[in-house]
Amino acid sequence: MSVLTSLRHISIKHLMNNIKPARMTITHEISLVTIPVAHFRDFGLITHEHVSFRIFQEGDWFKAVPQLSADERKVTSLPAELVFVYWNHVVLASNETEEEVMDVIKNIILELEVLDLV
Repeated sequence: MSVLTSLRHISIKHLMNNIKPARMTITHEISLVTIPVAHFRDFGLITHEHVSFRIFQEGDWFKAVPQLSADERKVTSLPAELVFVYWNHVVLASNETEEEVMDVIKNIILELEVLDLV
């Protein structure tokens, strides 16, 4: 990892830690998107099922709320909401960094790009 990448990573981590999404109200709903999301079943079986997300935006900040029950979210490893910063075609920060969740964020962004919302 280069020094510049390290500094950028530290500053992004600092940004997410110091700006609390709970204090930042992201209330402007822009869309409802549906994307395939991995569901982790018994015996290591992984299925991809469509999940709808309500999408909110305030500037470069986005919030995606999966339209799933708490039990359904456990099967997908999704949190109650995804909060992320998307700027200049790059996800700069997110409240979740697991690979599966980052894939969900990327797919949400692709759908928003198709709808010409980002």
